[in-house]
Amino acid sequence: MLEGLRKNWRRQETLEQRVFWLILAVVSIVTFASLVLTVFEQINYIAVSLCVLNLVVCVITGFIVKKTSSISTGFLLLIVFLACITLPALFFLCGGIRSAMPYFLLTGPFMSSFIVNRKAKIAGAATSIVVGVSVIVLSWQFPEWVTAPPSETVVYIDIALNYLFFGVALFGVCSYAVRAYMRERRQKDEFMAKLEDLSRRDDLTGLYNRRYFIQYLEDVVWLHRDQFYVAMLDIDGFAQINEKYGKVFGDSVICSVGSQIGRSLNEEFGERAVRFSGETFVCVLKGESEIEAFTKADQIRESVSNMQWGEFPFLHVTVSGGFISCRVGDPYDKRAIVRSVDDLLYAVKTKGVNQIKVFGGRNAY
Repeated sequence: MLEGLRKNWRRQETLEQRVFWLILAVVSIVTFASLVLTVFEQINYIAVSLCVLNLVVCVITGFIVKKTSSISTGFLLLIVFLACITLPALFFLCGGIRSAMPYFLLTGPFMSSFIVNRKAKIAGAATSIVVGVSVIVLSWQFPEWVTAPPSETVVYIDIALNYLFFGVALFGVCSYAVRAYMRERRQKDEFMAKLEDLSRRDDLTGLYNRRYFIQYLEDVVWLHRDQFYVAMLDIDGFAQINEKYGKVFGDSVICSVGSQIGRSLNEEFGERAVRFSGETFVCVLKGESEIEAFTKADQIRESVSNMQWGEFPFLHVTVSGGFISCRVGDPYDKRAIVRSVDDLLYAVKTKGVNQIKVFGGRNAY
């Protein structure tokens, strides 16, 4: 039986579903405890019968919800039968405000607060509040309708024990709801963070994509442009690699080169590796000087040229490109850097392979 309950609990996908079953279980337990107290207090057989009816209503409601999967319907059934019929009747039969029954009149508004459907929530809360207030007013205006408790001792025992049951139940349900909400919110935040990260990544290589690079250039690099440099690197003769070894292997070359570039940069330092397009990559470099940043770019070029290609030991893959400091050019035209380094890339491609051209200056081989 316990295993069946665990399986049923795991199948509940939403917070509303789990809270409903938790409340149904708590209501059933508290109703059973009230039944035992009512029998112990020897109030009357009608009150005992109503407590039994409450348990039957809980079972029927659980069965209906299991068949229909309508949580709002389940909550409304509990509110109608418990908060609007049996609990008001028990209020008059168990001593009115001289008993613990005022606690139980709060059951309707409490359960209504967990209904997701807005109309059902308002209907349940409004109906149960009107009924609760009406019951209290009627007991005041017509005190002869209220059955007197057997003794003062029974009154205090009834109030104390039911306060204990009701207090623990409220604390448990509300604590679980808050924990579950925080857990779902944390999972949602993690999921959204993953989606955001995926939107910034290139599908093939896992490096940052072009859209993210442009945004990063505008939001971060340009605020500290004296410290940042951009290198655009393109795989030499990639069309021939595709023709000779096939496009599947060509994609693996792009991935391997991208991984090599990514390993060479320090993201915590603010550097980024980007797949700009096709076989073209961008390195956002950070350094104390142009020489330091250029040296790192050239080391990346050299590390790619030293890569081994397993089943194709004679394959020699190299990259060429341009290098530029972000401090040059128009300070108000942030994308001018991209155009300048792109021009350098195509300029160096006409002069050879496995080299980097610096904006306005030397080449490295």
